[in-house]
Amino acid sequence: RREAVSNGDGFFVITNLPAGNYELQAQATGFVAKIISSIDLEVGQTVSLAVPLGVTLQETVTLDHRLN
Repeated sequence: RREAVSNGDGFFVITNLPAGNYELQAQATGFVAKIISSIDLEVGQTVSLAVPLGVTLQETVTLDHRLN
């Protein structure tokens, strides 16, 4: 398992991964997590992925019960 933190523009780099099949999970506060499965990486290969994250909608409803 490897973890990376993106910069302010959302770019990140993970280096020195051995060849194999990988799964990428991206998450950020206020966004829906995204999982990309079956990323095949070969020796010496560089992979660029666009990982768009959807915005999480959070609503707060306050109910004030008033007696008449």
